[in-house]
Amino acid sequence: MLKALKWPLKHWKLSIAFAVGALATMFLIGFTHMSFEMTGTNEFCGQCHEMQSRVDTWRMSSHHANDKGIVADCVDCHLPASGAYYYVYKSWSGWRDLWVHYVGDPEKVDWEGKRFHKNDYIFEDGCMSCHQDLTPPGLPRGGFLAHREWINGRTDKKCWDCHSDLVHHGTPVIFANVGE
Repeated sequence: MLKALKWPLKHWKLSIAFAVGALATMFLIGFTHMSFEMTGTNEFCGQCHEMQSRVDTWRMSSHHANDKGIVADCVDCHLPASGAYYYVYKSWSGWRDLWVHYVGDPEKVDWEGKRFHKNDYIFEDGCMSCHQDLTPPGLPRGGFLAHREWINGRTDKKCWDCHSDLVHHGTPVIFANVGE
């Protein structure tokens, strides 16, 4: 037992540096995970005034208000499902949004124009995490054939190429404040 402690005691500065480094690493990993969880909520995404129109259209969509009570969160569509790319993209998009909010001009964001560049900020694996059965009973023939082409890899279309206005539609949504 004393032999096992001999090296750390002899090199106590290195041992302390290693212990401090290990603790700092655990803290940074925990802090990073906590901050990613806290900034991944719908409430957080909708805090900025420039996002309010997007939150309103999401609330009116079938991805929020539906008979099944299933809610697709902002991060389900706007972030990759998992892996290192999730953290890289979330970091990049967070810094981009902060830049626009504090340095840029959020009033000049072209929300309607963004509809034509969905490949840049929507991830198909998010669609597939909820919509696993693409050929359910009762699906119209055209939808069945289109989904079959996608399943078999015979099309380059993305989900939103056919289902473009399911969430953030072009119609402005105005909520009346109750009690006014």
